[in-house]
Amino acid sequence: MRRLRFARLTLLAGLATGACGTPFLEMAGEGADAVFEIEPEELVAFGQASPFGSPSTQEVWLRSRGSGVVAVEEVFVDQDARGTFSLAFDPTPCLLSGEDEIPVELRFHPDAAGQFSGRVTFVARANGNEFEMTRRLAGTGCSDPNGDGQCVG
Repeated sequence: MRRLRFARLTLLAGLATGACGTPFLEMAGEGADAVFEIEPEELVAFGQASPFGSPSTQEVWLRSRGSGVVAVEEVFVDQDARGTFSLAFDPTPCLLSGEDEIPVELRFHPDAAGQFSGRVTFVARANGNEFEMTRRLAGTGCSDPNGDGQCVG
């Protein structure tokens, strides 16, 4: 019986050190204090991008502080912004503990000139509570009359 328990704790400890994209069954360190931080704090600004060029990218950093574990269960871009804003990859599920941090790359690829906005939401669980944190997304599709990926004006 001790042997099985030891193997289980080893597995959870391995998953709790910033393991992302790996399914997990339960939280390690339940009851310990964990703080989940996201940077930037409010707005993810992409600036200008051409509808004909490569997507503009920005990183959002997910960080764990404290002695507990944060389980990042879902990351999604709101439905209205899909196609214009997107995730480069989905890091979930992901366990962060101690001072772990991971970048989440977001892309902005406008389909026309103009102002675009959206939201990215992070669903996480820590200290026995599930919560959502949202960041606003903003970018400008520039004028590109030549269709060569270069903004004009």
